[in-house]
Amino acid sequence: MLKNTGLWRWALLVPWLIVAGGAVILLRLGQPTAPPTPAPARPSSLPEQVLRYRLDPDRFIRLEISPGTPGQNTIRATVLDRNLQPVAVGGLTLGLWRLDRDDPPAELRAVPDQSGFEARSDLEPGWWALEASLAGGPAATFYLLIGPAAPADAAPDPKAAELLNRAIEAFGRLTAVRWEEQLTSGLPYPTRAGGWVLTRGEAQAPDRLHLTISTDGSGREAYQVGGRRCDREPDGPWQCADAPPVNPFDRTPFRGATGVRLGREEMAVGEPARIVFFYFPPAEAWYAWWVGEQSGLLLREAMIAPGHIMVAQYLDHNAPVSIGLPAGG
Repeated sequence: MLKNTGLWRWALLVPWLIVAGGAVILLRLGQPTAPPTPAPARPSSLPEQVLRYRLDPDRFIRLEISPGTPGQNTIRATVLDRNLQPVAVGGLTLGLWRLDRDDPPAELRAVPDQSGFEARSDLEPGWWALEASLAGGPAATFYLLIGPAAPADAAPDPKAAELLNRAIEAFGRLTAVRWEEQLTSGLPYPTRAGGWVLTRGEAQAPDRLHLTISTDGSGREAYQVGGRRCDREPDGPWQCADAPPVNPFDRTPFRGATGVRLGREEMAVGEPARIVFFYFPPAEAWYAWWVGEQSGLLLREAMIAPGHIMVAQYLDHNAPVSIGLPAGG
């Protein structure tokens, strides 16, 4: 399904997105030269947005939003098992807040029914966060862009641009980093559960990568060192080939971002952070970066584009790591 979302063009335009949502395209689909088949028309009975993230190794949470436009919206949360079937839970709390304001989170009244929980809320245009928390259990946070964002061609806020450039420079100076990224399609087809990909990655300067990619019922592992890449399916043989070198620490293309502006202050990965919003024209995508106020490090990243909604956490900045090709690579 991912091939049908328009993500193929990102691998062609910005291959460094291997650490920002492009890993599946680069490593599984290669770099196709023909456009994908358009996604099917959405049946009118389905919700506008279907998002799915993993709660724990055995469960997902699916978030359905209708109509997904400014105004009154119905928000439905359902816990799913590994087979994407609804499972009963003791209780669920929904917390909602704006990412571009310092207002405290509001708790929505979530009414249970046979398979999930339903709430209603009036959503203004802009960036939102919605946290679904199980009673006594884990939580998942979804990031939403409702209606039009700030104009993509708006003049950047000087303070926001300064913080964005600081994060780009700090990322480029890293010697190592680890991250976990969840990607969901936001689309209610081909199944009501929506698409989902989990990527766990680690990088070692200047050009070493190790990625483990999981999807529903399949997976892939990959190493790249300089101009050599090896990848395999679970328990399969390694397949190695020459590949263009990748610098996973190079975020300088984001200097071309537009519509740069500041958001709220939040904790991210245990550090006080400030959110920076921007639009990146080559990928036709809106981004939110959580940048450490003291460290200047990129700690969390959300990206929203047609058929591609991603959130990543960056961890263990500059922690020792040793990445090499598998035997025979």
